[in-house]
Amino acid sequence: MLTPTRQSEVRGSLLRGRQQLEARFGTAPPLTLRAGEVVGAAGGLSDAIYRLRTGWACQYRELSNCRRAIIDVYLPGDFIGLDGLFRARPLVNVLALTLVEVASIDGNKILPELLACQSNALFIMGYWCDDNSGPIIC
Repeated sequence: MLTPTRQSEVRGSLLRGRQQLEARFGTAPPLTLRAGEVVGAAGGLSDAIYRLRTGWACQYRELSNCRRAIIDVYLPGDFIGLDGLFRARPLVNVLALTLVEVASIDGNKILPELLACQSNALFIMGYWCDDNSGPIIC
């Protein structure tokens, strides 16, 4: 169990990690997709990390009865594909639900640099442990 002081320090570190990751997307050109288009194919990068700027997207799983089950919903500001870098859940079947604007960066190029910084590593691990619902302390 973390002390309140340590919890505050970790939260601050998580916030700095998120801010540093967001800054990487600041220079990335936006990609616009229409509803129904696949997000993973947007930048042509197999290990890309996307940041949803506008619109809604979802990740779904194909069921045996030819139906789909939504397993994640993405809203503006969410990162898409971050867990794919850890091979926890591949970036497949991510679909734009509305007109969306995303920015993408090559995850393989940026991952070593992001993990080298403690606040980034804490943010990424917190994000990953919480199944993309936002940072938590795990």
